[in-house]
Parts: sequence; C-alpha cells; structure tokens
Amino acid sequence: IRRLSLGERMKMEVIGAILHLPKVIFLDEPTIGLDVLAAKKLREFLKIHNQREGATIILTSHNMDDISELCKRILLVKEGALLYDGEAAHLTRQDECLLRIKFLSEPSVAEVAEVVSLPVDSVQKDEEDATTLLLSVTRPQVAEHLQKLLGKFSVADIGIQEPSLERVIQRIYQS
Repeated sequence: IRRLSLGERMKMEVIGAILHLPKVIFLDEPTIGLDVLAAKKLREFLKIHNQREGATIILTSHNMDDISELCKRILLVKEGALLYDGEAAHLTRQDECLLRIKFLSEPSVAEVAEVVSLPVDSVQKDEEDATTLLLSVTRPQVAEHLQKLLGKFSVADIGIQEPSLERVIQRIYQS
C-alpha cells in the first residue's frame, strides 16, 4: 500500500470503508489526490451506493464539487460552533443573487458601490474581465440598482446569476 500514489490510496480507503456495507460511512476529503475523472467516478459510485444500500455518508471536504454533488444536507462548523444546518439547495436559493454587469469602459469599484449605495466589499471585479463587475444584491433590489447604474454608466451587458456554493459558504464563514 505504501507504494501507491495518494489517489490510489484514497480509492483503497473508500473501498475499505464500504467493504462490510456499514450503515454510516465517514469520509474525510475522499477525492483528494484524485484526477478529475477518478473524482467524478468516485462521486458517482458513492451516490449509487447511497441509493442502493441506504447508507448515510458523512463527508468532510473543502471540495465544492464533492459537496454540491453528494450532499443533500450541509452542516457548517467554525471553531466548534454550528453556523448552518440545512439543505444544500437552500443555501444557494436564498434572497441574494449576483448582478453581473459588463461596462463599456473599466469602472471604479468604489464609484459603482457609491452609486448603488452598497458596501465596497459587495462589489467585485470579474477575474477575467476588468470591465465586468459582480454585485451581491438582494433580488428585490435588482431593478432599483440597474436603474441607478444605467443612469450613470454605459453598460454593454447585464446578467443575474445564483451565487456559487463556494461563495455562499465563504460569506457565511465571514459573517
């Protein structure tokens, strides 16, 4: 076993964990060290095993793909305190959304935040396009914010998207 790669050792750990068909399976970072295809196959296998055997799988992971694909329920713990206990789907369906705005010229984050009366940390530059900003807003505020922005800036494109699971979890831990 010591000669196996990290990914191969992880596969063996999972096999060892389910060999005797336990009702509860504890997995700590099960896809660490696996390539993308192997991680996908492992997640598919765990889903099938859960459905067929009715096993409860308790997963600790920093991998958002593992969490979003395997978990129906999420518990977020920080320094021993429970921050969230609920359905995974509910986390990303909350009242908040991301307003994605592509401007014709590169805007100032501070100026955009001021125009829509948001804290500066609610406005972020898109990592791939300096003329695109992401604004964390509540759904009822979308029309009001757009009206203010369109009155002040030249806008090329507008989109509304659900925040990623990673972004939602990050916000919970930071609050």
